[in-house]
Amino acid sequence: MPRVALCGFGTVGQAVAAAWARAGVPARVAVVLVRDAHRSRPVAVPAGAELTTDPQRVLAAAPDVLLELTGDVDLGLRLGRAALERGVPVVTASKQLMARHGPELLALAAQREAALRFDAAVGGGMPVVPLLAHALRGDRVQRLVAVLNGTTNLILDRMATEGVALEAAVAEAQRLGLAEADPSSDLDGHDAAAKLVIVAALAFGAWPAPDAVRPAGIRGLTPALVRTAGARGYAVRLLAEAERLPGPDGGPAEVALRVAPGLVPAAHPLAAVRGGGNGAVLELELAGPVALSGLGGGGAPTASAVLSDLWIVLDDRDRGRRPWVGPVARGLAVVGGGGGSRASLWHVRPRGPGPAR
Repeated sequence: MPRVALCGFGTVGQAVAAAWARAGVPARVAVVLVRDAHRSRPVAVPAGAELTTDPQRVLAAAPDVLLELTGDVDLGLRLGRAALERGVPVVTASKQLMARHGPELLALAAQREAALRFDAAVGGGMPVVPLLAHALRGDRVQRLVAVLNGTTNLILDRMATEGVALEAAVAEAQRLGLAEADPSSDLDGHDAAAKLVIVAALAFGAWPAPDAVRPAGIRGLTPALVRTAGARGYAVRLLAEAERLPGPDGGPAEVALRVAPGLVPAAHPLAAVRGGGNGAVLELELAGPVALSGLGGGGAPTASAVLSDLWIVLDDRDRGRRPWVGPVARGLAVVGGGGGSRASLWHVRPRGPGPAR
């Protein structure tokens, strides 16, 4: 039976372990990497697995697949490189790892013919990565606008429905496991920006620079402003937008990227994304508009994507199929990238995913 290394046993790692038997994964967890071996956890380490705090023990355990769920970009990079160098497939849930080092790791995966899958890095239970990577390969994305951060969506939802102040809504998100102890990455838009970098790479076939998006977060928004928008027929969302633009003087196309709060008309699909949900609307050259939504944050939705990726890796292995490799090219031409003022709201058209012009 294939051996799996489970690196990281926090919220996501424990959710993966808890769902393992129910998911019927045809593999066993051989080694679990943790920071603190003596910490009490609500979910037990899988029976028979070696528990270690030493990253070197992970590959020494000779896993057939490595699940990178540490939340530590530097450690994840070291583990991912080491595994791929040996031809060991990697499944990661780290958006920061992929946004910063995706091209390098994917190039290594292609060289070693080892899978690197990252469906869980964006969207969790909203399958935007497999949609872009596989289902839409015969079409072309013209524009995408999305809610990619469940924490800020929950906060804005509570502001709109209950008039809850930012600090109280953050505390609720932390209790629900959606927000970290330090929620700055969510509130300031950096989490959504990293996810947008990944989405843009899949949508347009090349990677923007990791810092191509300068996000505007939600700290400047108040319950009064959010509720006033609601009374006028709009939902306030932290929006991530990517749009293909004609290149200057007929040259190669450019892409505009933006993360900023926006006003979404009540008829738009993203207005229906509530609580910790994620959503995306894509405008395609052939198929027209496509909308999807799902739970974006938290352990269980992310574990769903991780286990799905693991199933695909194992199935490809059993059938002798070459693994899918995502885009490895760098240098996506990005214009703009800024989000403007934190309290500056832009409008989304009722039909179609882009901002009103």
